[in-house]
Amino acid sequence: MKLVSKTFTALSTLALSLGLPHVAFALDPAVLYQRSSPAVVSISAPNGKSLNYGSGFIADSKGLILTNQHVVGKNKQVAIKLADGTIYSGIIVSCNAQVDLALIQIRPEKPLPSLSIQAVPPKIGQKAYAIGDPKGLERSLSDGIASRIDHSGLIQFTATASFGSSGGPLLNEDGQVIGIVQGGNPGTNLNFAIPAAAINNLPGQRSIAAQQISNYILASSLQIRQGNYQKGLKILNEGIYHYPDNSMLYLNRGAAKSFLQDYQGAKSDYSRSLQLQPTSLAIVTELEFMPP
Repeated sequence: MKLVSKTFTALSTLALSLGLPHVAFALDPAVLYQRSSPAVVSISAPNGKSLNYGSGFIADSKGLILTNQHVVGKNKQVAIKLADGTIYSGIIVSCNAQVDLALIQIRPEKPLPSLSIQAVPPKIGQKAYAIGDPKGLERSLSDGIASRIDHSGLIQFTATASFGSSGGPLLNEDGQVIGIVQGGNPGTNLNFAIPAAAINNLPGQRSIAAQQISNYILASSLQIRQGNYQKGLKILNEGIYHYPDNSMLYLNRGAAKSFLQDYQGAKSDYSRSLQLQPTSLAIVTELEFMPP
């Protein structure tokens, strides 16, 4: 139970920025792949006398991995292969069959590259990239668009997906996870992804601190989305006063300062966020594209 509690404290912190608008910089596909693919993993899970194969992605540098529930099945442990070839035994710490999501914990010896999650749904026609293991071809990149979003939020997309792609990330042009690939029909454009916001349906306990940090970021996000940048900044200042070592608070305050064209202040906050979470690809992207 202690492992699950710690795990969800980390996941809650990571998911706090869901829905926050940001200054978008579309990445070249080659750059996007170079930055994102190290955080994509291969998963194998026992299924009777055979194995289930699928994909997943690292959602936190301490070894939290998201994938589909149907990839892990009823197993308590699965094999995780990282991009560098290292293999870990992953423990299933939470799953929700209704939304087809599972959370896996591994214990790496050093911080791992991770992907940023964006819960704001894509617009129809928006560029989308899938990275996964279609038919066992590890970390293959395919591109397309978001072609439909149904009433439940399920994303239909045209990037190629097939057996082995399940559980991999569906990315926007900034390299943020907008969905978790659920599967597709080979040779067609009928491919689907679970919206990133659905990770909030995974059962678990948030710590009081994580909930309070979440409240600061969600409240500031609402103000920023309405154009009230100073009010959003004030809320984040208060949050950082109480939680000075939280990477996501600095990341969000950096975004608020960017909207206010305080680029030096934004750089300072992004740098502090990167110090606290050295493997965050989202922070590196924001820093690289900041005006001089």
